[in-house]
Amino acid sequence: MDSKASEIVRIYLLYGDDDYAKEIFLKQQVGKFLRIRKEDPDKVDILKRAAGAIGFFAEGQFGVYAQAFDSWRKGDQSSFVETLQRLENSSLEVFIDVTSSIQMPAQLDVIKRRFELPKPWQEKDWINSVMEIAQNVGISISAEAATELLKRLGHNKWAIHSELLKLSVLSNEVDTALVNDMTPFIEPAQLETLMNSVVKRSRDSLSMISDILKDYDALLVVAALFGLFRDMYVILSRYSGEEVSWETVKNYSVALNIPVPRVAMILGFQFKPSKSSVLNPLNLWRVDEVEETLLRIQLLEMNIKDGEIDPKLGLMNFLSYILSEEVVRQ
Repeated sequence: MDSKASEIVRIYLLYGDDDYAKEIFLKQQVGKFLRIRKEDPDKVDILKRAAGAIGFFAEGQFGVYAQAFDSWRKGDQSSFVETLQRLENSSLEVFIDVTSSIQMPAQLDVIKRRFELPKPWQEKDWINSVMEIAQNVGISISAEAATELLKRLGHNKWAIHSELLKLSVLSNEVDTALVNDMTPFIEPAQLETLMNSVVKRSRDSLSMISDILKDYDALLVVAALFGLFRDMYVILSRYSGEEVSWETVKNYSVALNIPVPRVAMILGFQFKPSKSSVLNPLNLWRVDEVEETLLRIQLLEMNIKDGEIDPKLGLMNFLSYILSEEVVRQ
């Protein structure tokens, strides 16, 4: 970086849905960085403090990561960009996480990068991705072992990264035999049982999570929880109090592109009549509460990735929070 460039705040716009690749890119570009999240009340102050601290780091070794920027309030976005324009003589590097195109003032030094996950059917690309993750961990993995790992863990780069870290303790060269011996299959039924318990705000979820974490990476569970509450937010935002019938479930499934079993679970529809009283999730959750819970899951994910909290403790705390807000309890 020349002297002229070092006096200008360099801004990277990181597009796409591959959060793992974005994180790797950040760590390659700068040694340390501060995250600024949607829920932070002092976003501009964090940016100013970061700019003021740049002198304590070698050039190009410190930055700021504005995470999920296009989910911020418009006022927060505008204030953040305006502050960037006022920063002078700073070698601070700013990374802005976006999913859609945004306009930045012309005087800012903006570099655009795109990070997209392979499509589920692009098997070769996913195998290459697993092999790249192995390189990031400092080991190698055969194409056959990468294929087997994908069968067991699915298309979740963070889970694959965590699993390869575990396997790296055993070998620098991961083959199919090692994956078969050490990596369990994800059991959708087990996770779905947990999701059902969470939706019903049942205390069973606390004991279930301990058993699940004996075999499965915490980030897989966090991803499943995020998917659950995302679907719940979409469904509850649309629900207007109509009677829940089989037709209702099917219509919601088609309109929202959410599987029928998930819609039925969230709307409290019973496929088989039950003689016992069954908790109805519609009576247990508000839309604003679900939105807040989504933010908490995102924060939990980041804290686990950054090593700021023990994964099991973080998940137990999250589930305890849900139970503390209960309306109807088992």
